[in-house]
Amino acid sequence: MIVFRVDASQEIGAGHVMRCLSLANAFVSYNRACRFVCRHMPDYMIEKLASHGHQVVILPKIETSEVDELSHALWLGCQQEQDAAATLQAISDIEVEWVIVDHYALDQRWESSLKEHTLRIMVIDDLADRNHNCDVLLDQNLYNESFDGYSKLVPAHCQTMIGPKFAILRDEFLQQRLKLRKRSGVVKRILVYFGGFDFFNYTKLCIEALIKLFANETSKAIEVDVVIGGAHAQAVDIARLCRQHKFNLHTQIDNMAELFSQADLCIG
Repeated sequence: MIVFRVDASQEIGAGHVMRCLSLANAFVSYNRACRFVCRHMPDYMIEKLASHGHQVVILPKIETSEVDELSHALWLGCQQEQDAAATLQAISDIEVEWVIVDHYALDQRWESSLKEHTLRIMVIDDLADRNHNCDVLLDQNLYNESFDGYSKLVPAHCQTMIGPKFAILRDEFLQQRLKLRKRSGVVKRILVYFGGFDFFNYTKLCIEALIKLFANETSKAIEVDVVIGGAHAQAVDIARLCRQHKFNLHTQIDNMAELFSQADLCIG
């Protein structure tokens, strides 16, 4: 079985889970079952994972104020050793082929604790700010060709996959890419998307900025698509603004690739 250790919350966002879900769905096509082990996860995302046929185990809540020194340690809500022990308990009933961890608050300490209980460990990262004990590391960010940020952070045997060519995307993005239209450079449609949770409510700030911009008569022909997650804290307010100014509001959708392909400008 393939095990994913990933979280989602207002502060963490939903992107980590969504890319892990894309990867998990790909594993299913190779007859691999997947289990998501999570400490923080809203109900609607648990339902989304389950709807794709994946197992979901929610780790027990730990009441502690002690966290590690990592810059994103608060995202975990406990010490890595505690999380590793709970994760091992959550997978004690299965034979694990891969553990895939996508979490900024976990490093080599957590990974080393899991090492003896799986054939391989894969880390999905974007920061290059901590050491790892893994067999594969994927960072899909855009770097220049001389980037060597992980050479001292991973073991010598670790296979690194760096750059956008390794981006984890749903198949719908590939299908849309195959039929992309040529763009003239004229902006007639704008897509606004700040992630599934948008903790700082940048969506509303962007909408208000566009409203001021569209006060100019020449801008009224521009169509605007606004995308938010199902758990957005200001969903009611955003919906009101979109109705008033005839922006298209999309909530918890599955056709992001289509909206990207239709847009002349994306803000996020």
